[in-house]
Amino acid sequence: NLFRTLFEIFPEPIIMTDPKSKLPYKFNKAACTQLGYSADEFGGISIDKYEAMESSEEIQKHMDTVFKHGGDDFETLHRTKDGLLLDISVSVRLIHIEEKPYLLSVHRDISEIKRYQRDLRNQKQRLDSIIKGTNVGTWEWDIQTDTVMFNERWAEMIGYTLEELFPISLDTWILNVHEEDLQRS
Repeated sequence: NLFRTLFEIFPEPIIMTDPKSKLPYKFNKAACTQLGYSADEFGGISIDKYEAMESSEEIQKHMDTVFKHGGDDFETLHRTKDGLLLDISVSVRLIHIEEKPYLLSVHRDISEIKRYQRDLRNQKQRLDSIIKGTNVGTWEWDIQTDTVMFNERWAEMIGYTLEELFPISLDTWILNVHEEDLQRS
């Protein structure tokens, strides 16, 4: 049947969970692969065995939300069979099969995205520390949007506060740059 075929070939893990037992009722191969279990092993694992961030009470709150609103979307951590933690985006919807409720969920591994976000935050903190520690004035010009940004130190270096320079535009820089620097730029 078409649904079963789509269910199986979908690249993201899909799990139909029995809300009473919290055990998988149906799941695709991607669900087992993501967490490192065989199909037989995964079929006997309840949500709280691979959920690494939320308590049983928090899991139940998500389930209550699904029953009340028909769905829920959230981020969490899942623990693989080998103990590795994965950042997961979960999208759950309430479905009924033969009048019995099930939770249909898609589990997207967002670990790489989260790692990039952490790296960017760390890089920004490092750059902010360098700018603050060296007491330099900075200005940035986004040519595509024609927006400029100055830090407070840049304004101080030319004898102003940022508030005194508002509204800030490229003209702010042109009006305040040294004549020789303007000619070179």
